[in-house]
Amino acid sequence: MEHIIEHQLLERFIYAGRANFTIEDKEFDTKLVVYVKENKTIPGLYWVRSNEQFLGTIFQSRFIIKDNEQNRLNRKAHAFMRFFILMLTNRLPETIVVYHHGTCGRCRRKLTDPESITTGIGPECVKKL
Repeated sequence: MEHIIEHQLLERFIYAGRANFTIEDKEFDTKLVVYVKENKTIPGLYWVRSNEQFLGTIFQSRFIIKDNEQNRLNRKAHAFMRFFILMLTNRLPETIVVYHHGTCGRCRRKLTDPESITTGIGPECVKKL
């Protein structure tokens, strides 16, 4: 089951460590399923994937597209970059809706607590962020 994450809670959810979510852009009628995973050896580095495709990395609040010809032309990578920039600058339009998939953005356990379902992060994991 998917649950909407409010725009003001997105950054914390994405940087939780193992965020799995869908970005829906109602204006362009598109959906993008994304998985953002923290690199445990390099603080502040996150891998970004869509399905099984590596899109790039997030480092120091910047999304860096994987540097190859295929990814430079990749619509998914550019769609995520657009979303990420709009999120960081607090300019996400209401036409962009983000859903988590019912699991904690940090540990991936199923969420059951009502507040956790709202934020996308479980009650134990929120204490560790």
